[in-house]
Order: sequence, then C-alpha cells, then structure tokens
Amino acid sequence: MYEKHDVPNEYLTKWQKILNVVSEILEVPAALIMRVWPEEIEVLVASIGEQNPYEEHEKAALATGLYCETVMATRKQLMVPNAIEDPAWKDNPDVKLNMVSYLGLPLIWPDNTIFGTMCVLDSKTKYYSQPHQDLLWQLKEIIERDFSIIHHTQEVEWRKCELEEQIQARSAELRDVNRQLKDLEQRVQEVTSELESKKRDVELLNKVFIDRELKMVELKKMIKELQGKAVGG
Repeated sequence: MYEKHDVPNEYLTKWQKILNVVSEILEVPAALIMRVWPEEIEVLVASIGEQNPYEEHEKAALATGLYCETVMATRKQLMVPNAIEDPAWKDNPDVKLNMVSYLGLPLIWPDNTIFGTMCVLDSKTKYYSQPHQDLLWQLKEIIERDFSIIHHTQEVEWRKCELEEQIQARSAELRDVNRQLKDLEQRVQEVTSELESKKRDVELLNKVFIDRELKMVELKKMIKELQGKAVGG
C-alpha cells in the first residue's frame, strides 16, 4: 500500500524549472514528477509546453497498466522506446494520449517508501542515450536530497508539536496540582481554625473547673473553721 507525501510549494517551483530544462534538453513534450496516493497516481509537476498532454494535479487510477506503476513496483528504471511496437505496453493508458515512448525512474522518500516517479514521454519512437539517462539519474539525486530536507523539517515540526502537546499536558497537570494544593491549604487553615477554637473552649472550660475547685477548697476551709468555732464555743 502506497502513502501520499506532502511537499511545500517552494520545492514544486524549483522542480518545475528542472522539468522545463529536461524537456528542452531531451526534446520531449512531457517531463513529469509523479506522486503516488494509496489508490491513485498524480501529476505533481509537469513541464510547460503546448504539446504536453498532462496537467498538474490530474490523477489516474492505479492497477491500470501505467508505465509508472512498473517503475514503482520494481524500483528500477524503465525505458520503452515505442509502446505500440511492444506487446507488453501497447495497451497501456498513455498510448491513448499518443505518449508511446517512456523513460522513468523511481523517486524514493527518505523512509524508503515510494514517493512516485520522474519520467519523460514522447509521441514518437525514442531511444534515450546514456548521457540523457545519466542526466535523469543526477536530477533524481537532487530531488531526493530535497526529500531529505523536507522529511527532516517535517520531523522537526512533528517533534515540536509533540513537545508542545506534552508541555500543555504537563502544564494542565501542574495547574491541577496547584488547585489541589490550594484546596489542601484552605482545608488546613479551616482545621487549624477549628482546633484553635476548640483549644480556646478547652482553656475556658479548664479555667471554669479550676475556679470551681478553688472555690470548693475555700468553702471546705470555711466549713472547717466554722465547725471549729462551734466546738470551741
């Protein structure tokens, strides 16, 4: 199963210029960078020219016999000089657009998954020279270096988002702990106030008991004195 990889617009502009040069040097109407989706393949970038039948962002279904499907499945270069003369390719969908010759290379994302292909197509028989094939391989390396930069930047952004989420979660936990501490502090203050109130009540009660005991002692002393006087009288 394929997966779609996102690319910032500034890279598409750069690759557009590369494809325009490739189309001119190889003298072909169509130079393309294709991006695969789970069930489709998309013309991500296309060279500019009146004879190019492909439009950027148009999509085609997979499992239909496209040249690029073989390139992605084998991860190897594919060259078809003339599909009409080749039984294996005479019925592929691009023939309907009169794109009978094809040269394509796989484009690999840094995690070793398939991004898509870079390819050139023509409406006439074409045998691509080795220098022209080498040129495409060199451009493939340039584009895949861009992939590495994009992938690294995306990983940094993903990690940044993860850290921000962790910080937010931790901050929420700390806020919750602070609320609990404040609640606990308030409860401690309430309990302390209750204890101080009870302490005052106990002290007051003790004072009452002590005063009563003192009065009882005095009363007993007075009774004893009175009893002594009565006996002496």
